[in-house]
Amino acid sequence: MPHNAHSRGTTHVEKLSFYNHTECACIDINELAALNNNAADIISTVSKKTISLKSALPAENLVRCKCPSQFVPNPRYTSYCSCTCSNDNIDCERMQRGMEYLSLKDRICIKGGQCSFPTCEYGKYLKDVGRCPKKLEKQETHTNGSSN
Repeated sequence: MPHNAHSRGTTHVEKLSFYNHTECACIDINELAALNNNAADIISTVSKKTISLKSALPAENLVRCKCPSQFVPNPRYTSYCSCTCSNDNIDCERMQRGMEYLSLKDRICIKGGQCSFPTCEYGKYLKDVGRCPKKLEKQETHTNGSSN
């Protein structure tokens, strides 16, 4: 998201990246109604539900939700996180289609297991190459019968 910054009379645009670390929990509507809109009770109930949700998740899922720099983490409670592009990130979308390589830093992060694979448009991330497959490579993979 562009942000205007001022320094010594000039204006320049900075790109700021944010990670949404908020949490949510599902609460039975009948249970919520029984709390009589008492804010302390509602907060306590939500906190307990969130904590129980966290403890039900494998710790590995919470740790592994780190993505390559252009990608946005989307944690999933049934599997590892998914690394996707935000709607307005053209560079990320080009990477998803195999038109751009990931940075060396991101490739090292993925190979080292600190970052999850990016979600690619045309198949699985090619870790030996450092990019997503292109549309033509997807077709070749299916016709040759080889897999990644």
